Amino acid sequence: AAAAAGDARRTYAQCSTAVTITLDQKCSEPTGGLPRPDLRRLLLDDGHPVEEIESVLDAMTRWDSARFSPAHGGTSELSAACDECERLMRSITTWINQEGDS
Repeated sequence: AAAAAGDARRTYAQCSTAVTITLDQKCSEPTGGLPRPDLRRLLLDDGHPVEEIESVLDAMTRWDSARFSPAHGGTSELSAACDECERLMRSITTWINQEGDS
């Protein structure tokens, strides 16, 4: 709804929040509020796929930057961010967590 309304700040914030919540379900400790280097280390230590970790961190960094940039806010760009968020969330849910569950 935020993307359809052209609300870039809310769209990018919701994408980051959704991915963080999904990460929390797969990690050995909460991920919200961790600096990116600490999050990277946690994800690596938990044994998650390196290339997928980098995709997630790259997207979250871009969303944080875009959230405060007036140049990022076109409806198609926001829709693409939502699509990327959904793809990343689906990917994260396939990761094996610390207890070996999928």
